[in-house]
This record gives sequence, C-alpha cells and structure tokens, in this order.
Amino acid sequence: MEFLDSIGENINQKVKDEHVDPRFAMYDKQDFASFKKVSYVKTHVIRSLIYEAIKPNELFEHDTKEEILQIIDVFKPQTFCKGERVIRQGDEGSEFYVVESGQLSFHGTFEGEDGTQSKVKLGDYSAGATFGDLALIFGSPWAATITATTDCKLWSIERMAYRSVIQQLRYEKHAE
Repeated sequence: MEFLDSIGENINQKVKDEHVDPRFAMYDKQDFASFKKVSYVKTHVIRSLIYEAIKPNELFEHDTKEEILQIIDVFKPQTFCKGERVIRQGDEGSEFYVVESGQLSFHGTFEGEDGTQSKVKLGDYSAGATFGDLALIFGSPWAATITATTDCKLWSIERMAYRSVIQQLRYEKHAE
C-alpha cells in the first residue's frame, strides 16, 4: 500500500508544482459546443454503484448531485475476459473506470539498481473500485498495468466527455 500512498502524494505534488486546482486542468480552453452527450442505459442499481464509487473521490467531491448524475449518464459499459489487459503501464490514459463486477489485479514493472526489471503485484480491484483519476484530470501515463483476473464488467468515462459535460452544465448555470 506504500506504492498507492506515493501515487496519491504524487498527484498532490503535481497539483502543487503546477499551482493549479486539480479540477482546473479539466476546464481549460476546450470547445464543448460541438460535444454531443451520449448517454448509456443503466439500471438504478448500476447508477447507484457508480454514484457511491465516485462521490467520495476527491475528483468529484465538489460536483453537485445534478452534475454527478449527468456524469453518470455518459459512463459507458466495457467487458473484459479473464486474462485480458485493461490498461498497460506507460500508455497515455484518458479514461476513469468503475468496476461493476469481476476481479482485476494491478502490477507495476520497476527497474532495480542492477538494471533488471521486476514485475510487482500492487493490489486487486473488485466491485465498486475505481481507477484512472490522473488519466481523467491530466491524461497522464498509466502507473501500472491492470489485468482482468476473472471476466469483468467496468463502466468508464473518457476525459473529454467528462470535461464537456461539466463545462456545459456550468455554462448553462452561469447563463441563467
């Protein structure tokens, strides 16, 4: 868990280094006028699962309930088979995920002092878990590889969809 703590510290340090509110990175000069909101059908149970998973996350803690419900609309379903890689360490990230069902493990590959590479299991994800905060905020490279250890169903939101939904809602509110 020390690795996970260091990821959180890295996020906070990145924000301090760049002298920005982490949410500001999501509201830069993107033109949302051409954005077409695509909603995906979800049961009440799935909407509740996503809501409960994202509400305590720092990224969403200042969003209103109305904003969160609109954000939930654009989460899209994704399925992965056992053994399938969901994300690869080092690839540029652009999606935030909520686990509906199944199990996933995340591993990091690190270079030792002698130059050898070691693959280290960092943990597991199951229903209700989330990952991809930095990808949603900054489009940062993935810090680990995540692989389905069972068949999984995830819900994801792309960075541009998230930003556009929030910008449209805040623009409409400001225009009132």
